[in-house]
Amino acid sequence: MKICSGRLIVGSLLCGLVLSSCGGIMSDNNALANACQTERMAVETALAAYEADNGVYPDSLTTLAGIYLKSDPSANWTYEAQSDGVSGISPTGKYKEISFADCSSS
Repeated sequence: MKICSGRLIVGSLLCGLVLSSCGGIMSDNNALANACQTERMAVETALAAYEADNGVYPDSLTTLAGIYLKSDPSANWTYEAQSDGVSGISPTGKYKEISFADCSSS
């Protein structure tokens, strides 16, 4: 049941994130910042679910593809698993013009 619990958490949170990101017409910059925030939360949730299922963070974001996330997020995120167990991700790729603060959830 432990493996399923991580996937259930990810699925529930992703549904909430998608619904919360559909709130009106925004400018292109706001839309990109909101997409960045939504994707960041999805990647962070997938990392937490992976850690809950395996006891450690993955070596790369590619590991999350297929089980925890629909696709590989590594094109838009840099990732570093830190020695204290906390993971760190930063926007890149299509989000490289978005500041870290604008891509963090508010």
